[in-house]
This record gives sequence, structure tokens and C-alpha cells, in this order.
Amino acid sequence: MAEFDHGKVRKESLTAISPTLTLTSMRSLFTAALGIFLSWSVFAAEQPAGTGPSFKGPLGLQMYSLRFYSPSNFLGKLDKVQEYGLRTIEGGPPARGMSREEFFTELDKRGIKLVSSGVDYARL
Repeated sequence: MAEFDHGKVRKESLTAISPTLTLTSMRSLFTAALGIFLSWSVFAAEQPAGTGPSFKGPLGLQMYSLRFYSPSNFLGKLDKVQEYGLRTIEGGPPARGMSREEFFTELDKRGIKLVSSGVDYARL
């Protein structure tokens, strides 16, 4: 019984599909695809956070997510939220030593809206 050479069949099949497919053209194709993907990513990054055809609500941030980012600098955390391009947050009570009015003034300065808050039920 004759031995079957699988490598030869693959090479011949590839040549039959595209005889001009070379390593150089494969690299060029890969480079072009990578360039398209990267340029798409750059343009997508220019879109505001929380936009797209299937997105249905405002995108916000739970302030607890920034608990390790500058733990004692609440205003720095609000600046980070603004830097991320977010307009809504979920947060707790104002920072220690900050009145409720100061808290909302700082949010307003940055165009941030408090949409929910975690508080002790007894304090409500």
C-alpha cells in the first residue's frame, strides 16, 4: 500500500487556492489588518464613554471602585471620574469634613450627577 504524504497535499491545496500567497504577502495582509484594527480602536476611543447603538443608559462609576486611588483626597477622585469622561456616579455620603452643599457644589463644578447613594437606612 502506498504511503500518503499529507504535507504535499496541504502545500498543493494552498497553491491551488492562491498560487501567489507568499510569506511576504501574508505579512502585508496581517500588517494591513492590524493597521485597520488599531485605527478603529483610536477612533473608538474618541467617542464619549457609554455611547453606541446598543447602549441604553448613562454610564457611571461606583465611587467604591476608586477607594484605593488617593484614599484621603475625595476631590482627586472626582477629578479622576471627570478625566474618565463619566457624568454619573454612585457614592456614599460626602467626605469627612465636607458639608452636603459643598459636596454637590464640587459635583456641579465637574458636571457629575449623583444618581444613587449607599447610606444607613436609619439615617434616611
